[in-house]
Amino acid sequence: MRRRFAVLLPLVAMLAACWQSDVPLIADKDAETPDIAGEYKEQGPGFAVTITRAGKDYTYQKREADGSLLRRQLRFDQLQQDYYLVQSRTLADTGGMEAPFYRLVRIRQGTITEYQPACGAPEITFEGVSSSEGDCSFTTYKGLRDAAMGRLERAQGGDPLSLTLEATYVK
Repeated sequence: MRRRFAVLLPLVAMLAACWQSDVPLIADKDAETPDIAGEYKEQGPGFAVTITRAGKDYTYQKREADGSLLRRQLRFDQLQQDYYLVQSRTLADTGGMEAPFYRLVRIRQGTITEYQPACGAPEITFEGVSSSEGDCSFTTYKGLRDAAMGRLERAQGGDPLSLTLEATYVK
């Protein structure tokens, strides 16, 4: 049993990968504004989610199971057709914003499907990317976008470990 766990540990670490940066990398000139404002229901737990738009940014709000309100600022960069790279910054109770993290989303027909990208050897070959314990840190927009396109292309090519389903929201 211990050997089986040792084999699964790298897979679990890869699936729990996080893409992050110290500062926001999607600039106004690169930001897209998909038509997603509205009320959604998160599939599974059934939480209500509200998304509003202000200029190039969106505010995501969700009431958590413990009653607390999760608020995030979102910014989108279109990768291809209905796939986007999303920059997400959690709004802290103190009024500030936490460091950004990144996901890929597919937006179509009143549904937003959110995917967490894996982090591995392909990403560290891109400009301004470093990896530590399965997490990718980005310092340039170019490296972030190149890595996102690479993960999307691998997922579309049939690599099941490139993207992990995170959540689905339906209007």
